[in-house]
Amino acid sequence: HPSVYLGKRLAAQRGAFEGLYVNGRQQVTEGTTANVALIERGMLVTPPLSAGILSGVTRAVLLTLARRLGLRVSESPIPVTRLARAREVLLTSSTVEILPVVTVNGRRVGTGTPGDATRALQTAYRAAVARALRRRR
Repeated sequence: HPSVYLGKRLAAQRGAFEGLYVNGRQQVTEGTTANVALIERGMLVTPPLSAGILSGVTRAVLLTLARRLGLRVSESPIPVTRLARAREVLLTSSTVEILPVVTVNGRRVGTGTPGDATRALQTAYRAAVARALRRRR
């Protein structure tokens, strides 16, 4: 898809791994090849499907795992200003799984290292994948 290629290329030119799409209401919708989420005050927030994002298999697993780990889940818009204040930001896709974001637009996210909730989600995701693979054998 041309917009994915262009988005990835623009992100790479700016030294970023992934580009984020922002709609006309200044809300982050998704990455060029990944879904986006943030964690704040014990809640995982990701844009709703009604924002026109791809549903994403890994995103769906993330929502389930977040609830199992005791995080509240909110599918609601993420204004650019909210993303800029976030202590934890992450990307999800089948290729990157659950990937912590440590900088956005050159600004550090939280402490500049993966947060505790993101690490817990990564661990839970890897365990879920391992279980699924064992069942297939």
